[in-house]
Amino acid sequence: MKILLLDPEESESDSKNKISKISSLIKQLRHEVVEYKANKAFYEKVISEKPDVVFNLASIYGLGNSNLIPAILEIADVRYTGSGLLGLSLARSYTKLFTLLLQSGIPLVPFIISKVKVSMGDNHLRYPLRLFRDGCGQNTVVLNNLELKRALKSIPQQENIVLQEYSPNSIKNIYLCNYWIFPANTESRFINPAREVYRLIEARGIVRFDFRDSYRAALTGIEISPDPLGKQLLEKARLSGWDEKRIIQLMIDQAGRDRDIAMPYKEMSL
Repeated sequence: MKILLLDPEESESDSKNKISKISSLIKQLRHEVVEYKANKAFYEKVISEKPDVVFNLASIYGLGNSNLIPAILEIADVRYTGSGLLGLSLARSYTKLFTLLLQSGIPLVPFIISKVKVSMGDNHLRYPLRLFRDGCGQNTVVLNNLELKRALKSIPQQENIVLQEYSPNSIKNIYLCNYWIFPANTESRFINPAREVYRLIEARGIVRFDFRDSYRAALTGIEISPDPLGKQLLEKARLSGWDEKRIIQLMIDQAGRDRDIAMPYKEMSL
């Protein structure tokens, strides 16, 4: 297969090393690799190269408007790895995402959505809290009322934000890629809500779900485009007998278009 490796226009040194490793792994899988940056001319590059699959690393290691890249790939009518425009956009629009999950009956860690105001300390949530802003890839952890007030000073008044209870010592992470689950021995109380969210946000490819591990599993976060060479993912995959090469092949096999979301998964063989 001909794979177009779509790299972020700008990336950190650690990301560059991983991109190089992914390129090497794809070649080891006997695919042809063409590398290109996700710049303003990448649409023309996709059209001219006619790849079988676009391996979208720009939406994993890139920032900015990388959630919009699938829209261009849809226009180019090519298969690409990872989720589409809806999933990637929802994953960074926390006010919409949390509202959707709540209305869909997904068990969630306690949170509120509110406009920024001085009195937000009276929110009836237990510290520490995570503060989410739409469009920001990073969240802020605040330990008390004073830290919350300081964090709010840098945010425009009347902006909608999410505040969520945070228990870093009781988080359980699982990864889904359609029917594949890492770790393989994950309990159904985590798998069932994760699969429902996967369906709701029209996810495709590997997605990480973070749960508060208590008597009732409650979702606390989603990473819709996790690092395929991330230490945590690889550790959980190895427990199921998967290595880096097989993870990369899985991502290629799961590549598709938005219209392919409802298509059944076909098991691969390596």
